[in-house]
Amino acid sequence: MLSSCVLAAPVARAQSASAPAAPSKERCLDAYVDAQRLLKKRALVAAKAELLACAQEACPGELVRDCTTWLADVERRTPTIVVEVIDGDNRIVPRELIVDGASAPLPAQGVALDVDPGQREIVVVLPDQRRLPKSLLVLEGEKEKRVRFDVTPQHEAPKAERDMVPVYAFGITSAVAAGSFTFFALRSHGKRNDLEACKGHCADDAVSEVRREQIAADVSLVIALLSAGAATYFALKPTTDVRVGARVNEHSGLLTLGRQF
Repeated sequence: MLSSCVLAAPVARAQSASAPAAPSKERCLDAYVDAQRLLKKRALVAAKAELLACAQEACPGELVRDCTTWLADVERRTPTIVVEVIDGDNRIVPRELIVDGASAPLPAQGVALDVDPGQREIVVVLPDQRRLPKSLLVLEGEKEKRVRFDVTPQHEAPKAERDMVPVYAFGITSAVAAGSFTFFALRSHGKRNDLEACKGHCADDAVSEVRREQIAADVSLVIALLSAGAATYFALKPTTDVRVGARVNEHSGLLTLGRQF
């Protein structure tokens, strides 16, 4: 509690110094009424400013007594935050501090700032004009809540994730083609041995069938090798923000590649 009082004292003195030295009775009465209206809305920061005005000795005694009592209660209930902007190992001073869309005074490093309780939207504007937003819930009576902003250097961009779709697609295609090559190669080899027995008088259909299966084996081998190479390329190439998608046509069985940005 002692540290809170010490931190709040400079703010109170600054606000007292900015207030008129001798407010009129009309100003005292307006501040008295406005403070009560603001307290009902839980606008504690604005209510505190009005209470500082009507608590001055120049105001009527009854107003001063009430405003002084309410001011002590408002100071106890008003939460405070401590904004920290960290860049690596260094603390930096932001160019501007924005609370709920309105510019707020920049407190010294480590000094607490009064805010209203509830959900607050805090934005710090860096010297290079970058904005760092943060949303936080501040409870009534919570003191010196630390609000830390970590500065990410501009030259550091998030690393793009590797797109594994083409790797998997070409890998599966290579495996299927390798299986097809093995099947047709073994089958044609067996039938070719049979043709050796009838060499010179084999049926044309039998010879054509062996040739077709040999061609199918050769084509399957080429597809397996090309697909394996493509899968290796996409698995090892540097990552970029351009993604390559692969899709197999249901009717033709062809593999289609597409680029996504």
